[in-house]
Amino acid sequence: MASKNYTDDTVFKKSEEIVDRKNNNENIIVLMKMDDSSSFYKIKGVATEVWELIGEGKNVKNIVADLDAKYSVGDVKIRKDVENFLDELLEMDVISI
Repeated sequence: MASKNYTDDTVFKKSEEIVDRKNNNENIIVLMKMDDSSSFYKIKGVATEVWELIGEGKNVKNIVADLDAKYSVGDVKIRKDVENFLDELLEMDVISI
């Protein structure tokens, strides 16, 4: 897993090498490197909201706050889940700082 090298104020950018689309089930399909080695990833559930908030230019603190206001699971749990997902996205090189 990636080491956390970002702060609450970090704003992530989606890689320019990817395309994303939302399907009828509200899942987001991320297509990487549109060549013969294309990779596809399906993002579903709350992760789709995190992905969209990244696209809106929200920083980590605001992503956590937005989700905390919407779901009643506690900001500690939300923060952990958001950070785990961000780490995964960083490892896949679909977002950057």
